[in-house]
Amino acid sequence: MMSLRFKIISLPLVSLLGIALSSCATPSTPETRTEAHPQIYEKLSDSDKKTVSKGQLRKGMSKDAVFLAWGKASRETDTFKDNKRTTRWDYTSLSPVYSNSFYGGVSSRYGGFGHSYGYGRYGRSGRFRGRGFYGGRGYYNGFGVGTNVYYQPKTNAQVLFENDKVTGWSVVK
Repeated sequence: MMSLRFKIISLPLVSLLGIALSSCATPSTPETRTEAHPQIYEKLSDSDKKTVSKGQLRKGMSKDAVFLAWGKASRETDTFKDNKRTTRWDYTSLSPVYSNSFYGGVSSRYGGFGHSYGYGRYGRSGRFRGRGFYGGRGYYNGFGVGTNVYYQPKTNAQVLFENDKVTGWSVVK
């Protein structure tokens, strides 16, 4: 049974932990990035400050202004052509991809039929493949259907820079 003393101590600790964890999940917006990096924001022109506060871009903006408006890019790519350096910032997110699978079979201590879908070293590429569940050391009988979820990166937007200034951007609708 839980003592009253433990309950009195644990309630404030759990509450404090909940508050601390919820503060870690603040969304990244132009306002939060501007507040976190006021030295970058102060260097911007008045027109760039207005554009950044709306979360928008315009041609000729600096990389710092794009960072404040859209956040940190997921990937940067540099290209050199005709003595010019172009940079592309990609903004990506993860999209779930669902798939159904069939698994199972009948196996015994000495091997079996159809059960080569185990996990880890006992699975498809393991050294105990085809010798039953857990490498021939156990029994498994049964079949099933399962759903797997994979997360695939998806590009949402790209920003193009030449000489560290915005020359264009694209957004996926």
